[in-house]
Amino acid sequence: MAALEDGRYRYNAANLAGIGERTLKEWIARGRAEVDAQELAELHGQKTVKAIGPFGEFYLEVALAEAKAEDEALGVIVSIALDPKAEGRDRLKAAMWYLERKHPRRYGSAVRHEHAGPDGGPIEVDARDTLKDRLAGLAKKAAKAGA
Repeated sequence: MAALEDGRYRYNAANLAGIGERTLKEWIARGRAEVDAQELAELHGQKTVKAIGPFGEFYLEVALAEAKAEDEALGVIVSIALDPKAEGRDRLKAAMWYLERKHPRRYGSAVRHEHAGPDGGPIEVDARDTLKDRLAGLAKKAAKAGA
């Protein structure tokens, strides 16, 4: 869990712990299912059918470790953004990064990619001839193979 708390990706942390990616995926899925089942039972006012098992505990520990890493990283960004002693460029970059991710609709970069034909007009595509040529080639191959 320490590797996750340090901000490493799940699969990197698992490999460092000697756990394969497939095993990690299975443990996470089983743990999520245990936790979801308990939360669903509680939501419907039912007593928990059974306590969260080891996979559920593992899943919760992974989630907590990842939340700690995220909180630490965000704390660094926000502290730089708000630190009047930090260099202007660093503060600006940290503040921009934070705002773009926290409020993407308001501050995120709106990148649009448009493709146009000659003089900005539409791109005309006529695949009929290409398709006819391809089908003719396949027919020739089939004829040779059958001969």
